[in-house]
Amino acid sequence: MKPLAFLTAAALSLTLALPAIAACSDPAGPGVDYSECNLTGADLSYADLTGADLTGADLSFANLMRAKLTGATLTRANLFEARLFTADLSGANLSQANLEFSSMSQRMNMTGANLSGANLRHADMLDGILTGADLSRADLSNARLRFTKLEGANLSNAILQDANLDGVNLTGANLTGANLRGAVLDLSIFDRADLTGADLTGATYSYNPARGASHLYRPTKEEREEKWIGIVYGALLSNTIWFDGRVCAAESTYLCN
Repeated sequence: MKPLAFLTAAALSLTLALPAIAACSDPAGPGVDYSECNLTGADLSYADLTGADLTGADLSFANLMRAKLTGATLTRANLFEARLFTADLSGANLSQANLEFSSMSQRMNMTGANLSGANLRHADMLDGILTGADLSRADLSNARLRFTKLEGANLSNAILQDANLDGVNLTGANLTGANLRGAVLDLSIFDRADLTGADLTGATYSYNPARGASHLYRPTKEEREEKWIGIVYGALLSNTIWFDGRVCAAESTYLCN
């Protein structure tokens, strides 16, 4: 083989062996590779990023309003103060992502999304949809979760300290070992939820009869005087630390015994 031909073949072989590098200037579109890209403040509103790879991308202050991120990978992505109003992140992977102070209200969809270990401190998730989402070990301290749908969600060992869960639907949710100290639980639904080992110390609660008995148990006069009430429809309270700091007996259901 001639020297020039050999060098050309070697260069081609080396090029083919190198991994593909994300072109951060590529136009947004399904399957685009923005991994590790600096997209600070980018306007990606209404963009179709279905299946896109945004692993480790910096999306702080980005506008993702109404963006379609179904099945996208955002592992370790930085979404600090990002705007995600009505965005579709169903089935997306946001494990260990930073969503601190992000705005995700107005029916943002994270159905079945993976948010395990994510930072959601002070996030605004008003009226969001997180049915079946994995929020295990996520930090939701001081998050605003009013009227969010969390049916069947995994919140095991999540931190929800001082979070606002007013009107949140947690039917069938896994809250084992969760920290709910000081959380607002007004009108929250805990039907068949598992609160084994959860900490409810100092959490607040109120009852509205108009919302029906599917919510927190309506207290009797005596219970209202005690200010500590039970949770209905088979919620598991084994070793749960109750509102007043007492520990529920093992295998407690419905009421903290």
